[in-house]
Amino acid sequence: MKKVLKYFIILLTTFLTIHVFSQNKTIIKKALADGTYFYLENKGKILVKIKGANYTEYHPNNEFIKANIEWISNRVYKLVITEIKKSNLPFKKGTQLITKITRIKEDNYYYRASLGQQDWTGKLIKVSGF
Repeated sequence: MKKVLKYFIILLTTFLTIHVFSQNKTIIKKALADGTYFYLENKGKILVKIKGANYTEYHPNNEFIKANIEWISNRVYKLVITEIKKSNLPFKKGTQLITKITRIKEDNYYYRASLGQQDWTGKLIKVSGF
């Protein structure tokens, strides 16, 4: 009976260890929560919607950019373009951009984005959350 109990405890300990380590996933508190934002460019306000891993920019004349957003840390994310209907941009499907949120002041999110050797800064303004 002691031998059976000993094997049971070993199996239970092994199972619990495997279960605990298989649940060990890094959870990142994102600087940009799911919601609606905008930024300004020459043609006016560009609407940005973030929901889960989906990022979409809505431009004038029914143009848009869709991407997957992957959080690298709480203030750094990578966008991978999945669909684009926007002229005069160096982006295409599969293009990867890295963006770092450099400062947060109320509903203003200041950022620095990089594409290869090109860097630019900007500001996203939160409109609403989901």
